Amino acid sequence: MKKIIAFMLAGSLMIAFPLVFGGEKSNKMMTAERVMEETAVIVSKENPFYALIATPVALFYDTEMHVKPLLVQEFDNPSKPIQRPKDLYDVSDAIFINNESPAEASIRIAEMVWGQVNEAI
Repeated sequence: MKKIIAFMLAGSLMIAFPLVFGGEKSNKMMTAERVMEETAVIVSKENPFYALIATPVALFYDTEMHVKPLLVQEFDNPSKPIQRPKDLYDVSDAIFINNESPAEASIRIAEMVWGQVNEAI
């Protein structure tokens, strides 16, 4: 049992060491060209990744804070609490994320928002 634990610990260290202490170090600053201002987004509650994908569209900071509503709703039967923000804020140009894979949604949104980036995380 001790050998198995030691083997697992050694394997974990071999994987973690280069990630923590190695890797490329760059003095370059990450730059990005945003081609879309903050925009309201309405996402389906069916996939939790939709809200994560939509967050940089509805909220971002540069020299100031840019915020628009990000609503999570059930598209087949929207609840009444979702209707109130729709009435209070202009969501006529909202982006909708529904019935697509997170990868497809992420690529579609990235192509809408970003013109050029020199790195991606």
